[in-house]
Amino acid sequence: MTDGQSVTDQRCWLDSLCEQGFRVTFARRLAPRELLTRMGADPLAFRRRDPAAAEQAQGRLEWGRSVARAGLHEGWAYAVESVGVPDARVGALRRIARGTRALALLRTGDGWGFALAEDGEVVATEASVVAEGPGGPLGDWPWRSGLVGGPPEARGDVAGRLLALAEGALAARLPRDQVEWGWLVSAEVGEAVARPAALPDRSFRPLGGVP
Repeated sequence: MTDGQSVTDQRCWLDSLCEQGFRVTFARRLAPRELLTRMGADPLAFRRRDPAAAEQAQGRLEWGRSVARAGLHEGWAYAVESVGVPDARVGALRRIARGTRALALLRTGDGWGFALAEDGEVVATEASVVAEGPGGPLGDWPWRSGLVGGPPEARGDVAGRLLALAEGALAARLPRDQVEWGWLVSAEVGEAVARPAALPDRSFRPLGGVP
């Protein structure tokens, strides 16, 4: 986290920037354009956008598609999508992780999740971490007690703890200044799908990892 912000702060800067939800993807030692390409973007359609330009472009897209802005920080490519589509895009994550490691963090209006892939295979999700307990590919990090298990009200700031997962387990950090203010390379990714009905109880829960 930056600017002295703790993962236990009630509202993470990423939540403020992406109020409707987000998907953040990290990939080790990939260039930002390669990351977007593996996510399914058209290399001929790359353009630079700041958050306002990305939001404007996002408003014209069908449900299931999103604008991803990508950058590079400390050896990790990252891509940020400011939408809350509950879709881990497993096929894309496996493509992204060919020959490397990739982590997807997801927060929607109804829940959250994460998935780690290595060499083209998904090796850990929120669901598998709960089932397997301490250890495993993501280790036993402090983020676990605030993110995995327990009632929703006990989880605190989910966005902050998802970023703490990336930093604690993989040393992957999302640079706030670049994401909030930078004109980053961007492209449209994803596939148009039917918009799902809202949950009747509007409960906030783990999305169950990657099927």
